Amino acid sequence: METKISYIKKRYAKKGILSTFLFLVAFLFLLIGIGMAFKSNGNSGLIVAALGFCAMLLSITGIAYGFSAYTEEDKDYFFARIGIVANILLFLGMIVIIIFGWR
Repeated sequence: METKISYIKKRYAKKGILSTFLFLVAFLFLLIGIGMAFKSNGNSGLIVAALGFCAMLLSITGIAYGFSAYTEEDKDYFFARIGIVANILLFLGMIVIIIFGWR
């Protein structure tokens, strides 16, 4: 029985790191927007909407970069997987916030 163990440390995919970074920035925008909305008792203006829209755009871009990280050969895709999952969850969370905001 042969097991394949590699002791060579692979570098992380650059696009995967960028995907995770985009998630962090989008999450920061979301937190700032939620904080501003709470501070204004729900009567927030265009700035909060712009922050939410930017967070959604950043998460979509992060998903795209996460999947494109798999085109880099001989790399570790740890941050690509983290970025994809986190950005999808953030995007779905924003959709839920928008749906409940209309009710």
